[in-house]
Order: sequence, then C-alpha cells, then structure tokens
Amino acid sequence: SPSGRSATSILLQVVLSSVGHVARVTSRVVALRLMHRISLFSTDEVRLQRIVPAVTSLLRDAEATVRSHAIAVLTSVLSSVVTFPPSDAQVYPRYVFAKAGHLISDPALIVRVAFAGCIPALAEGSLRFLDVSHSVMLYETVGGRRP
Repeated sequence: SPSGRSATSILLQVVLSSVGHVARVTSRVVALRLMHRISLFSTDEVRLQRIVPAVTSLLRDAEATVRSHAIAVLTSVLSSVVTFPPSDAQVYPRYVFAKAGHLISDPALIVRVAFAGCIPALAEGSLRFLDVSHSVMLYETVGGRRP
C-alpha cells in the first residue's frame, strides 16, 4: 500500500542517516540488519538506488564484524532484485565488484570467509543481470520496444 511504502521509506531514511554517525559496532550491525529487513518490503529501485550504496559504504568500515555483515547483507539485497532499468545492468562489474574486491585480501579472517561464502550468490546475480540486459538489448535490436 502507498502508506506502507512511505512509512518504510521514512524508516529507511532514518536508518541511512544514522548509520554513518553511530560509534558502536553493534549499532552499525543493527543498522545493516534493519536495512536488510527494510529491503524485503522495498521496491527494486529503492534496493538498488538507496540500500546498495549505503551497504557498500560499510564494506570499508574499520571493524571486521561490520564488513562481514555488510557483504552478507549486500549479497542478500542484490539477490532479491527482480527488475532493474538498463542503466543498472552494469551494477555488478562497475560498482559491486569494484567496491567489494578488496575483501578477498582483507586482514580479518571473518571477512574473507564471509566474502567467500557470498561469491556464488554474487556470481549468480551478476550472470542474471547480464542475461537480462542482453535480452533487452537483443529485443531492442530486432525492433521491439520495452514494455
């Protein structure tokens, strides 16, 4: 419903505004969990344009626990995206992998393990985005129009 979406949007904005200013590690982890929960009730556009950038910013957090939770939340949020505009077709190679690539050599074992656990889902999501974007380009090439 429209009122539910606006309430979700307001709650998300509060979380996004707060996450950068909290000092406690547990508060940032709770913020990540809230972003994940909110993403379950959000549109794909909100997931891609608001939640993904906020979560990726936490991939560089000073605390390993936050980084490990961030990659797990990022993977889950991206896996839940169903539709996306052609402009977001390159989100994996140009944004996600660019922001998360450093985790493979993270000094903390917990982060490397979390990242390794997410690689299959990230690869699958990347392939899905690639397939959809190629299908759209092919459809447009043969004279079709986007629905």
